[in-house]
Amino acid sequence: MKRAATDRIAPVGWFRQHQGRTAPCCVVRTYGDLVIPGVPSDNTTLLEVLDELSAEGFSATMWVAADGKLRCEGCQHELDPSSVKVHHYRRLEGASDPDDMLVVAAVECPQCGMKASVVLHFGPGASPEEVEVLRHLERAAPP
Repeated sequence: MKRAATDRIAPVGWFRQHQGRTAPCCVVRTYGDLVIPGVPSDNTTLLEVLDELSAEGFSATMWVAADGKLRCEGCQHELDPSSVKVHHYRRLEGASDPDDMLVVAAVECPQCGMKASVVLHFGPGASPEEVEVLRHLERAAPP
């Protein structure tokens, strides 16, 4: 199979240069003159995204609690997802594996001010609690 000549994805350092913006999540892979719209081609790994966010100060973690709230690592509060400030929002999509359908959000706790990342599944692998959190984070994500 011929490798892509160009992948249009958010390059390394994109978050630093575009404070408060959402990284592009519609990715187009080109094969010479052939463009295949909608084919996921973001080869950025989850670890690379988390490392970049950590370098920007989002070094803590939040996770989804059983009741659909976010739990802050710093203060241990369970937060309504609509109350957190979303700084960045990025989707990572695998070409054929639903387990690769992830959202990484850089968020700030309204209780303690800790900057954290939260990783959630979307699509068929998402739990009902993750779907509810995603709905709130998508609404709060910067344009």
